[in-house]
Amino acid sequence: MTKKLNVNDYLGKYFTILLFVSFNNNIPEKKLLSSKQLNCLAKNIKSVFLENMALEKEQHKVLKWAFFSGLGTLFSRFAGLFREIVMAALFGTGMVADAFSAAFRFPNLLRRVFGEGGLLVVLVPRYSQERIEFDDDEAFVLASSVAVMLGVIVGLVISIGELTAPYLAWVFAHGWLDQPEKFALTVRLLRLLYPFIGFIAFATWASAILNAHKKFFLPSLAPAFLNLGWLTGGLIALQLYRNSAPQIQAYIVAAGVLLGGLLQFCIQIPLMKKIGFKFKSDIKRKISGVVEIGKLLLPALVTLAVMEINFIVDVLLASFLPQGSVSALTYANRLIYLPMGLASVAMAQATLPKLSDLAAIADFKKFEKLLSFATKIIFGIMLPISAFVIALNSEIVGFLFQRGSFSGAVSTPMTAFALTFYAVGLFAFGSNKILMQGFYAIKDTKTPMILSAIVVMINIILNLLLIGPLKHGGLALATSLASIVHTTLLLIFLNRKNKLAIKPQIMSFLRVLVASVIILIITKLSSIGVHSFIGEISFWQRAIQLGLPSIIWFIAVIAIAKILKISEIEQFIELFIQKMKKFISK
Repeated sequence: MTKKLNVNDYLGKYFTILLFVSFNNNIPEKKLLSSKQLNCLAKNIKSVFLENMALEKEQHKVLKWAFFSGLGTLFSRFAGLFREIVMAALFGTGMVADAFSAAFRFPNLLRRVFGEGGLLVVLVPRYSQERIEFDDDEAFVLASSVAVMLGVIVGLVISIGELTAPYLAWVFAHGWLDQPEKFALTVRLLRLLYPFIGFIAFATWASAILNAHKKFFLPSLAPAFLNLGWLTGGLIALQLYRNSAPQIQAYIVAAGVLLGGLLQFCIQIPLMKKIGFKFKSDIKRKISGVVEIGKLLLPALVTLAVMEINFIVDVLLASFLPQGSVSALTYANRLIYLPMGLASVAMAQATLPKLSDLAAIADFKKFEKLLSFATKIIFGIMLPISAFVIALNSEIVGFLFQRGSFSGAVSTPMTAFALTFYAVGLFAFGSNKILMQGFYAIKDTKTPMILSAIVVMINIILNLLLIGPLKHGGLALATSLASIVHTTLLLIFLNRKNKLAIKPQIMSFLRVLVASVIILIITKLSSIGVHSFIGEISFWQRAIQLGLPSIIWFIAVIAIAKILKISEIEQFIELFIQKMKKFISK
């Protein structure tokens, strides 16, 4: 016996269906439905409605995680910015600056391989799977077993690196062989900096565990302690050893880098204890999990190593260019990483654990929606920032670095030139971080490896084509163009795996691109106007030249996002304002 519908039930469901019909023309409004059909349709509508609500809740949660991750990264990046200011004041774009930049390149390459780009992206999905299939204790045993193997491998890598330092320097600083003092300093600094890899590997291991437990703020804040150690070394060299030779100052800075790496790991230990982590390795019992992580890690390592070859090739080619080219590229590259850390790195860290959870339970419908949402948000953030950087490149560099050995006549124009071309690819650098998480979450590390190898070949060809007319700026532009190709390939192959639809991403990109071009024009015109009234003499005048157009840029972003209804920008701004209000009220 079927249940009798009362008037309220019938009217409520009927009006719900009418509302649904107004948005969906697949159901004719005038067709009379039976009570059974009505019940069935109402249940379907309710199911879709609840599913969309759940998805919006998950998206908001990911944005919240990204916000806290970005907040931690904000402190880290600003500490890094002060570090670069001190480095610029110490060494400018001279011989020691070039040597330090080149020496740090290789340990930094291995930092990305053993760090957030390699170990983190394969450990989080496998660790999350262990938690879902078993429990936290089993996941702790797996993580501990991985740590033991990591210690052995990193120890071997450091030992080999110390022995082969001159040969490594010969590879990526070949252009300095006719400058024995510069080459020898590069080798000594490389040997001093190499143990940094071990500290960072274990810091990332700890971050992966905390991220899998949805703890994002402290892991994203931890790199700030690396920068604080580095900054401490720089300040000691600047204040206590100001009359010493620049080479001695470089050694002191390198010691500060090692201290910072150790602090980055140690600061996370208390929170690991708080989540209940206990170190209990059992490699024999978890050998299958360790081997699986190793198999996933190998292609991820090759991917990152291949991508980092881009930077090594840049340094190698820049070593044949006029002095200061290597350090100008380094300063510009680190500046471009500031917005990347605040948005794309934070979003990537926040989405990977959730994408891994969805992949583990094979819910690929939500997987695709979440990945699409994250990619669109990155477009909405990165393209307007690119407009800001391109419009105000010289003002940014001059305000931040122009002091001491960093001259306004040489160093500022060289760095600003490279920064402009890096800014062209900022949206691609950011979206690649997110899109690659989609592959890593489904434990596919081979496809990114193959695509990265293709992109490196394209980058090398572009380097050779552009270095002639644009010098070091050509190297930066080649990196940006190659990264845009990389984004395209990642989208195509995710689409082939039915994990991400391309059309919504393209439409989102084009909407934000149009808005960003308008923002760029407004910002540049405001900068020209400010320069016509204020000349560049003092620090405060440079601050005004940057500050006033920055305010106009921010207003333009909000206004144009509202006028053109760019939801990708609006969502992030709304969350930012909401969190800032809560922070201020507390």
